[in-house]
This record gives sequence, C-alpha cells and structure tokens, in this order.
Amino acid sequence: MKKFFIIFGIIRRVLIITALGTLWGLPRVIAQQPYISWQNCYNPIHQYKIAICPYPGGVFTLRSGEQKSSVVFHGFLGYPDIEIIRFDSLGNKQWEKSYGGSHYEFVIQMLEYSNDRYYVLGGARSTDGDVQSGNKGGFDIWLFAIDTTGSLLWEKTYGTAGDDYPVRVAKLPDGSLVLCANIYQQGGDVDTAYGDADMWFFRVDTLGNILWQKTLGAEGFNYCSDFIINDKGNIVLTGTNVRDYFSGCYAPQNQSIILMEVDLEGKILWNRCYGSWSPDYGGVVTQCQDGYVFAARVYGDGEFVEGYHQNTYAYSPPPDIWLVRTDWQGFILWKKCLGGSNEDVPVSLITDDAGDIYLFGKTRSDDYDVKRQLESNGTNSEIWMVKCFSNGGLIYKRCFGGGEDEGLSMKSSVIMQNNRHFILAASALSSLSGDVACENLNPLPSMWLLKIERCDEYEAGVPGQPEGDTAVFTLSEPETQYQIQPSENNWRFDWQLEPPEAGRITNLGLKA
Repeated sequence: MKKFFIIFGIIRRVLIITALGTLWGLPRVIAQQPYISWQNCYNPIHQYKIAICPYPGGVFTLRSGEQKSSVVFHGFLGYPDIEIIRFDSLGNKQWEKSYGGSHYEFVIQMLEYSNDRYYVLGGARSTDGDVQSGNKGGFDIWLFAIDTTGSLLWEKTYGTAGDDYPVRVAKLPDGSLVLCANIYQQGGDVDTAYGDADMWFFRVDTLGNILWQKTLGAEGFNYCSDFIINDKGNIVLTGTNVRDYFSGCYAPQNQSIILMEVDLEGKILWNRCYGSWSPDYGGVVTQCQDGYVFAARVYGDGEFVEGYHQNTYAYSPPPDIWLVRTDWQGFILWKKCLGGSNEDVPVSLITDDAGDIYLFGKTRSDDYDVKRQLESNGTNSEIWMVKCFSNGGLIYKRCFGGGEDEGLSMKSSVIMQNNRHFILAASALSSLSGDVACENLNPLPSMWLLKIERCDEYEAGVPGQPEGDTAVFTLSEPETQYQIQPSENNWRFDWQLEPPEAGRITNLGLKA
C-alpha cells in the first residue's frame, strides 16, 4: 500500500505543505498486486504430482514422479515413490524421506490431523517396502500416517481388483476421516458399483479401519474431482457426469459438471448439473459466504455457459475456466468464463475471512483475461492467480512464471496461511527467468516452492502531518526539510510537488 503526500507550491515565493488526508479527509490508497516474498527450487525430476501441507513451524511438500521416471529420490524404494520433504518457514530443507515399494506409488494429498500426526493419501501398486497391507489389484487407494519426524505410524490399502483412483481425504468433526475415490467395478472393499465409473465414499477411523461406505453413480460414467465438508458436516462434491441420468440430473450434450450435497449416511440431499453444449469437466469446489463456489473446465457456450473465449484457429477448442457461485442448494447466483484463447485450467479455490475468492490455475493464454510474463515464449504454461469479490467483481489477476513451463498439479498444491499469504508447491522448468529466481541447468522441472504475499491484506496506517515549516520563502530559504513519522505497514512513501515547477524534491522516504 502507498500513501501519497502533496507539497503544494505557490509559484514565485511561497511553498505550503499539507497531507492529502487532511486536505480531503482520506489518504489516497493504491492497492498492489500479490508478489513473491521468497522462493526456492529443489531437485529436478519427472515430477507428476506435487502437494503441500502446513505444520506449526513450516510446510511439508510431497511429490511423485511419472511412471517411467528414472530419477532416484532420497531413500528411493521403488520406481517411483512418494517423497516428503519438511521445510522451515523460510523454505530451508530440514529432512526428506521416501515411502513406497518396488512398484509405482503416487501422492494426492497430505492432511494435518494434529500437531504430531499427518495423513497421506495416494495410490499404490506395490506389495512390499512400506506397502505391507496388500494389493487388491491394479492401483489401490493408499492411506498412511506419519509423525512430525516422518516415521511411518500405519498404512492401509483399499480398493477393488481393478484400478481405483483416490480423489481427496477430509477430517470429520468426530475425528474420523472420509475419503473419495473413482472406481470401475465392485469387489474387494467395494460393496456396490452401478456403471462404467462411480464415486466411492468411505469413512475410516484414526487407524484406517472402514466404518461405512457409499457408492454414488448410475449406469454410465460419473467421476468425482473434488469434495469438501461443509459447516453442516455434510459432503459437497463436484465432478463430471458422462452420458447418464444421475439422481434426476442429466448432462446437456451428454457430459456435464455436477454439484451435490450428501449427508454422512450417503443420502443425496440435492444434485445439480451444469454446462454448455460442449463436453465439460468438473474441477474444484469450496464453501463461501452463503453458499459454494466451484471452478470447472468448459469448451464452449450454451445452456448455462456464456462468454467462452473462442480460438477459431485451434484444431480443437481449448478449455476456459468457468467460475460459478451458488446458494446453499446449488442454484447459480453468478457465473463467468475466465481465460483466453488457449488452454486455461482451474487447479485450486480458496476463500478468505472477508469472503473474497482466490482462483489458482494453469494458463497457456496471453489475451483476453490473461496477461503473461514478458519472458513468456508464447506457448509455455504459467501459474495464474485471480482474486474476485464475493459478488464476482474482479479485484486483480496475475501470472507467475518465466520463459518455460511452470504449473500447479492439483488442489493440494496451494495453501493459505494466517489469512494473509499463500504457499505454492509448483513445478518450474525456467531458470533465472521472469519470476523464477533460481537456476535450473537440468532439462527436467524443479520443484518450485514459493510464498506469495497478499499486499491488499496489509492495510497501511495513516501517517500524521509532515513536520516542518508551513510556509517557506524560497528566495531566502532555498532548501527546507520535512519529515513524517513511520506508520504501520507503510513500506514506502511518495511525495509530490504541485506545480512541478515550484521546486525539486530530493531524499524521498520519511524525509523530503
């Protein structure tokens, strides 16, 4: 934030100084966009997913490589594993450990349960190493607990004889956990399956034992992409419905975005479908004041969607981000398409105490809503941050990146701390370019850990009157000094002389 003081000059002989806040009653305030306060890069790999989780003294980061990655993690068990690194509050590494077996494991999320216990959700194909609870077939859902030193406390696998893909884990008020996965058949731990793909919710105790389960779906494909626990203790999920009637909801153009509320007995309380006349995909959801906000991928206008940024030269339509606010029953209050003529994908949604909405995504656009970094090569991806008021009004938007590909992989790649700043666990291929201040001489992307300050949250205090002569006779006193006292969160002071020809200001700061 910046406060402006004006030195008013009366041409010829007299200068009169006053504070703008005194003259008009309020200081002038100019809001600044968010900026990176610190960053670090770590160990380039073929990383596939990167997550982050806070602890009282810093953050944990988690990552897993691509299935064909040959880069070895510290303490490597298989190929590839889940790597967890603990950092202090300034991004300095304290320790790193790997978890997995001789086959392929990947990470989705880490959940802070208490100051000394954390749950990690991922997928596993191994039956050895740290994966001692067996494999039902294909990819299983893998949940394990660690303490603050990284020691493995327990682990469990869940699933069917086929591939099962975890989505998210959340803590319930009674201390138990609820998990969601997308499944393709029944059997194993899954009692019921309805169609080609279903959403499987199950609740476990603090040792991972299943307490209840519920399958949501119909005859076609129904996927969950994200869910939250709302203030009533119910599940609110978003996802994709493909070619299906689902609890009274039908997809326009055979594929739509779904939003629904489900109680902890598995009963659907309400269900809504949204979308365009093109295939659309569910994304992320969060609770806000008086309802919910979700962000999805849309590929055209029609039905519920308008304002899509069309690219007439593209071989296939690229996605826009569709940001929607609803009431408690899922009825739309406002909606908007965000992005440009290239690919724009939502990754994470966060609301603050004031009700403002923060959208984090990945963009390859450089037009319409998106303004890229100057170092951009025109086709690379960057991290895109958008802030809106609760009524949908835009506050600011900002890209973070350099001349190569940077991006976020999933919702758990971003956290907000103290309602003031964000920590991002991203991937960065750039080296000393744009926002990327670290060097990467490897052809593989680094893990890019960065802290983004919300400048608008640091409300500047109002300085007092400048101290000094109120009238100056310039013929006899060619130089006069004025001073203001520092005030809270004022990092810089700008002085202005009017009219400019009345004199010259030097030594800007608290003194002029």
